[in-house]
Amino acid sequence: MELTFLEHMVQWMEPLATLYFGISITLVMGALIAFNRLVEPK
Repeated sequence: MELTFLEHMVQWMEPLATLYFGISITLVMGALIAFNRLVEPK
């Protein structure tokens, strides 16, 4: 995901689509981090 995002940033193809893609990456990473912290045995 990050490599595709980096390619879009370097080529600056469709800035609005790049912004949406970056936001979606952030949301997925946040969800994975939250899930990992909630499910992790203590």
